[in-house]
Amino acid sequence: MMKLNRVKHNFAFWGFFHEIEVFPFTGDWNSPVALYDGEKFVSDLSKQKNNVILVETFGFEIPFDSFTEITSKPDFSLLDLLLASSNILIHSDEEYKIAKIAKSKYLKYGYFYNNISNSLHYYILSDKPNIITTFGVFIDPNNPF
Repeated sequence: MMKLNRVKHNFAFWGFFHEIEVFPFTGDWNSPVALYDGEKFVSDLSKQKNNVILVETFGFEIPFDSFTEITSKPDFSLLDLLLASSNILIHSDEEYKIAKIAKSKYLKYGYFYNNISNSLHYYILSDKPNIITTFGVFIDPNNPF
């Protein structure tokens, strides 16, 4: 079974980062998954209730070099990443099948460091701006599609 979580971001205006809450995905991976951005389905893979994944609608962006520099410090925090970037989103054009789905649906995708699990996660998000409290998809990069 793929390790995937729906993660709730709580952002204050202008990007003050508050917390991350992790909710296990309980859908059936033997059937297709639908991506949903809160207003409409962004994939036609499935519309089964248990297989709907809410898609991130706002994020922060940071260059990969800056990300690696900051995270190489033993005492770094997510605030350090936030202060060094406009978004905490590291783009990658050659990652996993979900990235191809995301790209074909005009979604953004990238990596995110989760200090709760001390691991780097992969996620996708819609490019709709101005959403403060949102949900996203985090995928364990060691167990991709």
